[in-house]
Amino acid sequence: PLAQAVLNNTQTAVVALAAASDGGMMKKLIGTVLAKSRSDDVEVRLASVKCCHRVWIDLGVQAASGLSEAVMHCSELLEDEDPRVEAAVRLLIKSMEESTGENLQDALKH
Repeated sequence: PLAQAVLNNTQTAVVALAAASDGGMMKKLIGTVLAKSRSDDVEVRLASVKCCHRVWIDLGVQAASGLSEAVMHCSELLEDEDPRVEAAVRLLIKSMEESTGENLQDALKH
């Protein structure tokens, strides 16, 4: 469907921007994408998490400068009313932990 195509193209564009970013821009990009996770629209929240997840999958530790921004948003999103968003956040957290070698569980409690 069209929505999936738009998400795929958006993810590709966000990854390309992230790959071309230095540390400060990476943090800002991750923060900007995840700011959309505060939308009232569940599809927008879900898409923002999926875009960020794709950055971590494709770039791994290169995205580490955006870790603090991602953790801040993830801690809020673990309480999302939609189980799809919560599940997507758990996958994102797993990818961040695998990329950085850090256990983020303590950081997510704050």
